[in-house]
Amino acid sequence: MSGIKGKSGIYIRTKKMRKNMSIARIGKEISKETKLKISKSSTGENSSKGMLGKKHSIETKKKMSISHKGEKNPKWIKDRSKLKKFNDLALDRRSSAYANWRKDVLKRDNNKCKINNKDCKGRLEVHHILSYTNYPELRYDINNGITLCHAHHPRTRAKEKRLSPYFKELVSVSKV
Repeated sequence: MSGIKGKSGIYIRTKKMRKNMSIARIGKEISKETKLKISKSSTGENSSKGMLGKKHSIETKKKMSISHKGEKNPKWIKDRSKLKKFNDLALDRRSSAYANWRKDVLKRDNNKCKINNKDCKGRLEVHHILSYTNYPELRYDINNGITLCHAHHPRTRAKEKRLSPYFKELVSVSKV
């Protein structure tokens, strides 16, 4: 086989090589076997099967496991303190202060979505108008919360920032 041998041991043909081969084939008849091979390779029939129906050996499984543990894992975070911040926030949301804040916001909004139009559907969610993480002093302020149905709850940070003034206006109208 002609070509350049790659890292994986597979021969790679350059553009120039493929063009020369194509020119050399002009006027020649291709056998049925060759046509079948070409059609299988172009559709990816043989190449996509990979390990289909096969199993890795125990030794291979151990090697794969070791190669992705700890610092060798591509998703490894070197600064472990970043993980602690997330865990503290998750615990904070399970606190009684958070539960009381949520209950007070729901009570103020009469257990209804504040937008309350024909699109309302889904469970009620209590949303922080100003971010929970960026404004820790406002976490339990009842005026920093609004009750929204699942359909109206913002799904992205950008949408959340854009709607923040509108939510503030809705809450200021219904002060208790």
